[in-house]
Amino acid sequence: MNKVKVTALKKNLKNTEKIIEKSALKILKILKKEGIYLEVYVASPSKMRSLNKKYRGKNKTAKVLSFKEPKSFLYPDKIKRIGEIFLNFSVISNKENLTISLIHAILHLFDYQHKIKSDRMKMEKKEKELLHQILIIK
Repeated sequence: MNKVKVTALKKNLKNTEKIIEKSALKILKILKKEGIYLEVYVASPSKMRSLNKKYRGKNKTAKVLSFKEPKSFLYPDKIKRIGEIFLNFSVISNKENLTISLIHAILHLFDYQHKIKSDRMKMEKKEKELLHQILIIK
C-alpha cells in the first residue's frame, strides 16, 4: 500500500491536501508502484524561488521541485521513501496543471530526466501516457 503525506505550508491551503493526496496515489497506482511513501509540500512562490536558488542555482520560482530520497537512508519499516515534492501553490488552482506537475515530479523521483533530448522525449511520452490514463479513469 502506498502512502502520500501532503502538507500545505500556508493555512489557507489545507483544503487542497486531500486532492493532492488522491492525485498522487492515482499516479503511483498507474505506475504500478507499491509500498511507496511520498511527501508533498505546497509552498508559496517565494519559498519555491528560495529552494530553486539554493538547490538548483536558479534565481526564479519553480512550479514544482522534486528531491529524491538518498538511497543510503535506512528505515526500520518496509515502506520505500522516494523523496519529497514541493508544489508551487499557483499550480493547484487548476486541476489539470496540478496533475501535470505531480506527474512530472513523481517521474523525476523514479529517475526520469529531461536534460538531453532522448531522455526528454522518453519523459514527455510517459507524462502524456499517464495524463491520458488519469483523464480516462476520473
